[in-house]
Amino acid sequence: MKTYTFLLQLFLHYANMSFVSVSIQRFGFCCLPINWAGLDFEGKSKRFYILLQGGDCLEKRELQSLVDKMSLKEKIGQLTQFTPQYLGREDGELTGIMGDFAVDQVYLDSLGSVLNATDRNEVIAMQREHLKKDRLKIPLVFMRDIIHGYRTTFPIPLGLGATFDPQLVEEVSHVAGTESAREGIQVTFSPMADLCRDARWGRVMEGTGEDPVLNAQMAAAMVRGYQGAPGELVKDPTRIAACVKHYAGYGAVLAGRDYNNVDFSRLSLYQDYLPAFQAAIEAGAKLIMPAFTLFEGLPATASEYLLKKVLREYLKFDGVAISDWGSVGKLLTMHIADSQERASELALNAGLDMDMMAGAFVRGLSDAVAAKKVAVEDVDRAVLRMLNLKNDLGLFENPYRFIDAHETLPPAPSSESRRYARVAAEKSVVLLKDKNVLPISVKSHIAVTGPLAASQRILGAWSSYGKHDDAVSLYAGLKNQFENVSLIPDPISSDPADYANFDVIIVGLGEREDDSGESACKTRIELPEDQVALIRRLQHTGKPIIGVIFAGRPLALTNVVPYLDGLLYAWFPGTEGGNALANLISGKAVPEGHLPMTFPRTTGQVPIYYNEPRNGSPADDQHPTKFTSRYVDCQNSPLYPFGYGLSYGHIEYGKLQVNQPVLTDDQPIQITVAVTNDSDYRSSTLVQCYVGSTITSVVRPVSELKSWVKVVLEPNQTDQVTLTISVDDLAYVHSNLERFADKGDFIVRIGENAEEYQELTLAYQ
Repeated sequence: MKTYTFLLQLFLHYANMSFVSVSIQRFGFCCLPINWAGLDFEGKSKRFYILLQGGDCLEKRELQSLVDKMSLKEKIGQLTQFTPQYLGREDGELTGIMGDFAVDQVYLDSLGSVLNATDRNEVIAMQREHLKKDRLKIPLVFMRDIIHGYRTTFPIPLGLGATFDPQLVEEVSHVAGTESAREGIQVTFSPMADLCRDARWGRVMEGTGEDPVLNAQMAAAMVRGYQGAPGELVKDPTRIAACVKHYAGYGAVLAGRDYNNVDFSRLSLYQDYLPAFQAAIEAGAKLIMPAFTLFEGLPATASEYLLKKVLREYLKFDGVAISDWGSVGKLLTMHIADSQERASELALNAGLDMDMMAGAFVRGLSDAVAAKKVAVEDVDRAVLRMLNLKNDLGLFENPYRFIDAHETLPPAPSSESRRYARVAAEKSVVLLKDKNVLPISVKSHIAVTGPLAASQRILGAWSSYGKHDDAVSLYAGLKNQFENVSLIPDPISSDPADYANFDVIIVGLGEREDDSGESACKTRIELPEDQVALIRRLQHTGKPIIGVIFAGRPLALTNVVPYLDGLLYAWFPGTEGGNALANLISGKAVPEGHLPMTFPRTTGQVPIYYNEPRNGSPADDQHPTKFTSRYVDCQNSPLYPFGYGLSYGHIEYGKLQVNQPVLTDDQPIQITVAVTNDSDYRSSTLVQCYVGSTITSVVRPVSELKSWVKVVLEPNQTDQVTLTISVDDLAYVHSNLERFADKGDFIVRIGENAEEYQELTLAYQ
């Protein structure tokens, strides 16, 4: 011990470091010597990292020894998370309702985690003060919602879903994690793996869409981006731990209303809602957050079936289960608990490890243990999971996790992070309509108008530490790219003479940022009436009109699409939104986005999604008849289907070619299609592969997305795209909750979206 301390002090002396983010507290209880040490020193910036890795004791005996040394109150403190305000700090963002209750100082001194700290110096100060007070010197872990960027804001997750590009999503998640780690954040509450089918729900912006396969790939990509490959988290200072949420089925809230109830079957749970969580867990997610909502009459926070049977046994998750904000306390609101003691008993016995912001554990868990309603062994298991998380983050070796108090951070997003933000925004924007008006020449005379034309409030909800002043508006982006751009303020004339010198009108439309996100649900998802009226007035100018819509959800656009010559759906595109849109409008970039959610004709159609199960009285929009499942005032079909997205130019799909007509367990089928860009514009297409079985043992959708390939083609270029169908693509969950494929005929559909495709009938034998 003395030798290690002397060598460390000697090195620091000669390195002339003004701040050292290192702790040697753990040597006091380490039962084996250090067997590895690594140093990284950059002389110019005086940045310095020491990585200390212990032997097997750090993973097993040492952590268990810590648990054995704790009092019950110290254990309960370790299972509690509060905002900095509970520690007497003014720093800290509030993303829920604050509780009003006193907390025993012992719990605060042994607190396990801090939520929503927003200042790196405060993180350092809180950790330093905590280590002085905590008897066993167990470091805090700092957590925050890093949903689509920290300092640099990327498109909202629904927009990232529209990229259909998991590799890109992994990269931007790493950038977000890197910025967060430098500010002292070690855990993010992301990805949101909820299946989103109801656009009224404000939190659809936080998910990646309505398809289980797409959601699964995106959730896994985010986890890899935050955490890196297995083992990287403890070694790489740019990595943070991921908490996947909201487990499970929050996206099914009735009436699309936040915090409302849900009701779906176990078959739907396994078939539709679990795949994205399973993918995130298999990618290594360290935490999981149960939803506010119910499953089979019990809140997820108190569901032993969800947290033990499914999560621990079926999904093999061994990380931390942390409640959502105050959700243990909501067991009283739901009238299944009549005291904090009972709420703590239900939650911990169900398998919950950490209580976020309810204060239920610190007010009731010790009484539940004393009454023998909660076993000490179950408390110990939860504490051990928390210590394992801190160990996986390397906090016992370095409680400050590579924060340098004197490092100079850029005052704004860096040029490199902006590049990622611009590319992500370009690939997320969906071209919904183009009557041969796009792209437009940089020499064109452009009139820019509309309520969101010059707005920098395009970051979206959950933009963390993003600053609106850093955001590039649509107007600013066009000014950067085009030679003649004029902003037309309200009131807007519709007199053709006032637009004689303009070639085209670009209109910024959509929602406010706070119209979507948590607690931002709607009963109407159409554009505001004044925006519709604006489009209709502008039509009288006789000039081509291009609409750019900013939104956090699919909107029903039936009342404006007929009046637009071009339409770009930008979601909330983030810091570089305006530059990305200008690149797309000029043709410098190619539209590549495709819809991750179905767009309805009217609010009354929602929830609407492409892969709904068949029904016994299917309707035909082209030949409507009575006594079929249809509306009398609207078609069943969407305005824009799942997977829809145009590009400049025209892509022609050739005839499908199959290498064999029969699929077997060891012989997958390969289907090849030639795609040709027969236009003068560089263009993109997303070749989508859907599969459906002809006869099934339970009622299934007509078809489901299984894979896709994105292709960017130069003018007159042809490419051969091959997609593979395996037995696993035919498998589904049966009534006994087992997943396997039925023998027999099945249909493969390959095309540009869920409604435009070619199909083949093949066989599985």
